[in-house]
Amino acid sequence: MAEMLDLVGGNGWALLGAALAVILAGCGSAYGVGVAGQAACGVVTEDPGKFAQVLILQLLPGTQGIYGLLIAFVALSRYGLLGGGAMELTVAQGLMVLAACLPIGIVGLVSARHQGKTAVAAIGIVAKKPDQFGKAMLFPAMVETYAILALLISILALRTNCKKEIFRMTGLEKITNQIQEEAKASATQRLEAAQKEADAILAKAKEECAALEAEAAEKNAAMKVNYEGRIKSSAEQQRRTALLRAKQEIIADVIEEAYVALKEKDAQSYFLTMEKILQTYVLAEEGEIYFSSEDLARMPADFEKKIKAAAKAKGGSLTLKKEPKAIADGFILVYGGVEENCTLKALFDAKKDELQDKVNAILFS
Repeated sequence: MAEMLDLVGGNGWALLGAALAVILAGCGSAYGVGVAGQAACGVVTEDPGKFAQVLILQLLPGTQGIYGLLIAFVALSRYGLLGGGAMELTVAQGLMVLAACLPIGIVGLVSARHQGKTAVAAIGIVAKKPDQFGKAMLFPAMVETYAILALLISILALRTNCKKEIFRMTGLEKITNQIQEEAKASATQRLEAAQKEADAILAKAKEECAALEAEAAEKNAAMKVNYEGRIKSSAEQQRRTALLRAKQEIIADVIEEAYVALKEKDAQSYFLTMEKILQTYVLAEEGEIYFSSEDLARMPADFEKKIKAAAKAKGGSLTLKKEPKAIADGFILVYGGVEENCTLKALFDAKKDELQDKVNAILFS
């Protein structure tokens, strides 16, 4: 056993630990992302609008692979295994690096697989209830907690397990102290130079501020005149806007009052108006005419004859239907199954622009 450990060597065991961190965590993430992707494809096939939500859930199991890669980089770079200046680790030190890499490798493998299955269930929630996306994402995120804990343990182990022993072996503590002292001296010199430069900049800035103040004083008078002109122009625009709004409100009120007055006429005047409207909209075809239940009840006895006479004058015919329509006033004409809305409200809406122009001409010209 000891011969096999020595044969691999400390650097070999450290490399094995970095490889296991990447391989195990990567395999777990590949499985988790794969199963979540299958479920995501099914949802997107039915509703492409859920692509962004299911994509986020699919990517959650992929973080363990990133954690494993991160630990591998930390391990290899800390002991110089990435470059040409690799340290000669003892077998014990190599095994310590291997042990430090195992938590994220093993926990990453297991947690990524289970997180992938949880992500599949969460995608099912989003498919049926998209508004519950935030809650659905919490379930796979809870599995991630243990991968993060394993990541922290691996980082702490790499930072502490072999640090002091390697520093003693290579004399890096002395080199580090020397570098720190040189850095402090260099920093002091740079701070002094920066302070002198800052003082010069401040003096120049004060001179520029004085010049700007003088220039601003000259511009203030012109700006004041310009500002006053803009205020007057804005006030005039607001006055015109308010006047136009008031006119529009008056016109709308007049039209509404005309509509109400026409609707509330006595039966004789009301049906006289209906007769005039009918003469305008009747067609030279066979058709039907419908009234509301209220108008059917108060309709003059001779009005049906007037309806037929108006239709005959246009070369057509109309049949008065006794079944009431759910309308407030006016009537409905039906030709060939096509209804024409001749209620007062519909007629007023159709002639709204024309009525507004006429009222405006009467009131404000």
